[in-house]
Amino acid sequence: MPKINGGINYIIKNKLDFLFRKISKEQGTPDLIHLHPFITAGDGVQKLSEKYKIPYVITEHHSGFLKNEYTNHQIKTIKKVLQSADSVIAVSTALGKQLSNYTDNKIHVIPNMVDVNKFNIKYKDKNRDTFIFFSLGYLTKIKGIDVLINAFHKIK
Repeated sequence: MPKINGGINYIIKNKLDFLFRKISKEQGTPDLIHLHPFITAGDGVQKLSEKYKIPYVITEHHSGFLKNEYTNHQIKTIKKVLQSADSVIAVSTALGKQLSNYTDNKIHVIPNMVDVNKFNIKYKDKNRDTFIFFSLGYLTKIKGIDVLINAFHKIK
């Protein structure tokens, strides 16, 4: 199949519309659509919002914005989707700043967080003098895992 700009958006939009109608019939029409991350489904959600007059909110996590890895066609879609959103949330200040390059909408920053009270770490040997840490994320430079490892190495 030849690569067509917007071809995947067309397919996703139709699938989302089908699912939206099915959910609305079975569960009732939603009051709000929450989208995250939006690069693959943003265009479809923007069109659903417009068609059915339902507001949508974006929570964006994707670090691709920080690396400027999008095509001109994707950037055009990104601008339209961000500008049409009723609210835009970024999970970091840096990401929020980057998103603000694509829209006049206010970008709200709500950091990713973990409720540490939900985790109960049990050690087999409470008398040991080793320190164990855990970090979860993609092993890409932007996530700073190398910085974390070097920092722990320096304080050992």
